[in-house]
Amino acid sequence: MSVSPIGGVYRITVNRPGDRPMFYIGQAKDLKRRWIYHLSALRCKRHRNTHLQHAYAKYGESALSCQTILVCSPHNFCMYEQAILDSYPQDQVYNIHKTCVSTRLGVPQSESTRARIGVSNLGKKRTEETKARIGAAQAWKRTGDGRARMSVAQTGKKLSDETRRRISVAHTGRKMSPESIAKGQATRRAQAAIYGKPMNAMKGKKVSAEALANRAEARAKNAAIRGYSRSEQAIQNIAAANKRRAGILHTPEHRAKIGEASRRVWATKRAERHQGAMA
Repeated sequence: MSVSPIGGVYRITVNRPGDRPMFYIGQAKDLKRRWIYHLSALRCKRHRNTHLQHAYAKYGESALSCQTILVCSPHNFCMYEQAILDSYPQDQVYNIHKTCVSTRLGVPQSESTRARIGVSNLGKKRTEETKARIGAAQAWKRTGDGRARMSVAQTGKKLSDETRRRISVAHTGRKMSPESIAKGQATRRAQAAIYGKPMNAMKGKKVSAEALANRAEARAKNAAIRGYSRSEQAIQNIAAANKRRAGILHTPEHRAKIGEASRRVWATKRAERHQGAMA
């Protein structure tokens, strides 16, 4: 299988013993991922192209292969796909639609368009039937094998600085609703009841040297902001206090009081630093 991990036009070939091969022509921004999608849909017997699904059932997966025909920009996908599709005899392709419909694939949307789409989707709720279908389709992720597969797929992946910045901006200022907080607390209570103790996701995990270095760098930055550094004894005392508080669930009112107190303390410290700098 010679599939490129970039975008362009691809061809799926179905080798039929004693007969001429059949083809399926398509386009994708990520050719490798699209081929994986085709195989997954065919294996689950839910491929949208019935011709290709019947061929898979009759000749088997070994009869199918995927080739990259052309690598191009998303703006030219439809043009090249149509030209390639027209070059094949119409009775030798599995494509149901013989005309490539132009899409907005690769065309960036303006901020106003994004805002209108967001407003139009705001408040929409899925039906119980839709939720059940989504849950059934995602059930494999909750199995041991599914978790292992997802872990392997994410191993070694590193987010770029730009992606990390965008995630940070998207989450800055976001507050959980009282309903979400209550659900999270109920989940933690249920887990504690099942396992007989509060859940600790980090328990037993070993911290890498890189993570330790990142922590040290963060502590140094915080010390520069505060104007002083904590002693090792103070750090140990804080860690012990946090360990004692593990599993304690605060009410929304308590959380609000803690946040307000913290903001007052930091406002006072910033004012003191400002006065010191002016002096």
